[in-house]
Amino acid sequence: MTFSLSGRMRGLSAFPVALLIIFLGLLVKVLLATVPAYYDNFMLDKVIAQLSQDEMGKGKSVDQIRGDLSMRYTLNNVTVPASAVSISSDDSGLHFDVDYEVRNNIFGNLDVVMHFKRSFDVAGGNHSGN
Repeated sequence: MTFSLSGRMRGLSAFPVALLIIFLGLLVKVLLATVPAYYDNFMLDKVIAQLSQDEMGKGKSVDQIRGDLSMRYTLNNVTVPASAVSISSDDSGLHFDVDYEVRNNIFGNLDVVMHFKRSFDVAGGNHSGN
């Protein structure tokens, strides 16, 4: 009694394996290009939320708050440019507007572009103007 496996053999040939490796490599490359930007955005949101909680009712000027924000950028290793965050103050409280874009090269002339835009309003508090 002999067993013949040739009719039952299944598997991937070299071409599908090569395509799978290329696809997985491209996926890893895209993740390496995008994850750091999203992590920076997450940390920026966290820093602004912490700062806005700390600044409620303290009466600091917008310039002092901008300095505190810059210091927290450094402590939290945030690489978003300071010009991306605009801070304004009025009778209703503080307003943080974040608007920036990150471009990372994938390969050749193919880039991935991520645009981040968000607003934070902190009600209350006595804040000085610009």
